Amino acid sequence: MFQHEVPPEVIDLADLVWRFAGEEPVQAQVALAWLAKNRSVAARKFAARHGRDHPVFGDGSVAAACRSIVSESIVFRWSGEEVVTAKKAAPSNENRKFSRAIAIAWGVLNGDYPDPTTNAIKFHRHDHSPLWSRQAEPSALIGAYFYYPAQSGDEVLNHG
Repeated sequence: MFQHEVPPEVIDLADLVWRFAGEEPVQAQVALAWLAKNRSVAARKFAARHGRDHPVFGDGSVAAACRSIVSESIVFRWSGEEVVTAKKAAPSNENRKFSRAIAIAWGVLNGDYPDPTTNAIKFHRHDHSPLWSRQAEPSALIGAYFYYPAQSGDEVLNHG
C-alpha cells in the first residue's frame, strides 16, 4: 500500500471538517474548510498590517483558524449535535468519512475546489441571528449556515 506523510495543516483542516461537518453534504464540508482557509489568510494579512497575531483568528496558521471556528461553534449546533469534540472518537485513516475529509482538506488547500463561500470569514446557522449579521450581507447559504465575507471597516479584520 502506498503511504506518504500528510502535512499537519491538512490533518488540522480534515479534523475540523470531519468532526463538525462529517455528516453534512460534501459542499457543506468544502465550505467549512474554505472558511478556515479564508480566516488563515485574513490573519496573515492582519499580522502583516499590524505586526501582531489576529485577536480572533490567531497567527495565520490553519490550526489557529480551525481553533477559532471550534471556539465559535461551541455556542452553535452542527448537524443537530452539541459541539463537544471530546465525545467523538479520534479519527482513523481507515475511517471513510475522515478519508473524505482529508481529500477535501487537500483540495481546498491546493485550490482544487472553488470557494463556495466567496471569501467568507464569518458564519452562523440560518436559524440564529447574531448582532453583527444584521448589518452584513451573506455571500452564501450552504447547508444550515450563512457565510459572510469581510467587509470594508469590518471589526474582525480591522480589530485594533
